Order: sequence, then C-alpha cells, then structure tokens
Amino acid sequence: KKELLNSGYPRDHNVTIIESNFLTIDFSDADIIYLPYTTFASEMMNNISRMCRKLKPGSRIITLSKPMPNFVDSTCSVVFKVYNKVDWLMTWGLEATYYNIKTQSKK
Repeated sequence: KKELLNSGYPRDHNVTIIESNFLTIDFSDADIIYLPYTTFASEMMNNISRMCRKLKPGSRIITLSKPMPNFVDSTCSVVFKVYNKVDWLMTWGLEATYYNIKTQSKK
C-alpha cells in the first residue's frame, strides 16, 4: 500500500489517493475508485464487483472499456448504475469511460 499525495492539491480537502493491489486492500470506505480494466477477464470483473458489496450506496467507480457488472449469487447481490459515459482520447485511441454508481447491496 502506497499513499500518494499531490502537492498541488489544496490541503483543506480530505483526499487520500492510494495506489495498491485492489485484490488485497480494504477499500470499503472509498468514495471514488478508478479501475482501468480494459483487459480484465469477465471472471475478474465479477470478482471485483462482488468485492464492492461493502462499499456504501452512492460510491462511484470509474471504469475503462466496460461498465461495472452487477453481481448476484446466493450469498449477496451488488447493483451498479452507469450515470455517465464519455469517450476520452487516450494514447491508444478513443476509450469508453464509464461512471458507475453503487445503488444497492444485499448480503
């Protein structure tokens, strides 16, 4: 886990940027998560979606290429809604960027 601080960002904001392995860190208190998962397999995306069940409703997840998948099984369900989609020019070309919001979760 490595905390990154942007020295140009005003200190009166309560912002912490963390660079870490998403599969091993507790991110349940996060308000915004960025996932550039352009090459993640469906199984990995479903696992990440399941891990997001602890996020509070209203948490936002920004993803590249694909929206967050909803996750439902016998133990829990996690539901996301895309509230915006923008195509941004990246070094490799236009890339769909999805702005997802967690709407509900049941254990």
